[in-house]
Amino acid sequence: VQYLQNYYYYVVAVDERSNKSSLSPVSVGMPIDSPPHKPEELIATPGINKEIQLTWSGNTDADFSHYNVYRHTSNNIAEAAILIGNLNSPILSDGDIAYDQTYFYWVEAVDDNNNISEVSLAASAKVIDPPPASPSSLNLTAGDKFILLSWPENNEDDF
Repeated sequence: VQYLQNYYYYVVAVDERSNKSSLSPVSVGMPIDSPPHKPEELIATPGINKEIQLTWSGNTDADFSHYNVYRHTSNNIAEAAILIGNLNSPILSDGDIAYDQTYFYWVEAVDDNNNISEVSLAASAKVIDPPPASPSSLNLTAGDKFILLSWPENNEDDF
């Protein structure tokens, strides 16, 4: 059966003696392709390395193709949310983010015929900029009326 194609059906009644009725009036039917199920259980978890991990329940529809993942800095998908992923797996690591900014995410499923599901409920997360590492291996050198302190350089990106 092909989606969006008309199929014509007639029915004939047959009794015990193989007598046949005339054909019934024709019935026309067209199978429709319903959209995939809406992604559920979207969770956004702040990561350690300036990233947010997204997970959601996987789609089990037979004609499932991929997910579209959207991100925005407000909880309103209609405000030009950015498509950040087109993938087959129900997991995504978003590393294109800024510290101390809350991000909102939505996911939709797409099937082989480009039918799109309802969008998931939003999930949000914020990655906090960690403080710099404490100086280590502090060296003291005493001199005449002074003390010289030295320690290894901090090589963090935002130091």
